[in-house]
Amino acid sequence: MIRRLLLWIILIVGLWIAISRFTELQHLLSTLSGGRWQWILVAVGIQVCYYTAFASLYQVAFSLVGVQARLKDVLPVLLASIFVNVAAPTGGTAGNALFIDDAAQRGQSSTRAAVGTLLALLADYGVFALILLVGLIYLFFTHTLQT
Repeated sequence: MIRRLLLWIILIVGLWIAISRFTELQHLLSTLSGGRWQWILVAVGIQVCYYTAFASLYQVAFSLVGVQARLKDVLPVLLASIFVNVAAPTGGTAGNALFIDDAAQRGQSSTRAAVGTLLALLADYGVFALILLVGLIYLFFTHTLQT
């Protein structure tokens, strides 16, 4: 009952935001209509590939800790966690609770799901740090690295 009420509240607030920002939505649609559809479709395709790869990262991390998760089940939770991490000022940790709650609702271990989310975050930040390090080394050797 509470979840259904919460869903209705979220839908009403989302509708109110869409109505109150109608002119901004019109501006966005006019900008998109003036663009080249080929490049817009390429951008949408790249975004879909990115979120699918990011969801598969979580799926692999969950399988490493023994939590069974399908990609089609992880993807909506990932998108919801990104929204929660943007909307809630918690330093990017509120989205992990969604993964843990989803695993618990599917009868999986919530502790293992928590370890899986930490493993996925560690892999994500580790790859980012590696790319950043390579970029900094390149800038250092080309003498373009400045304080």
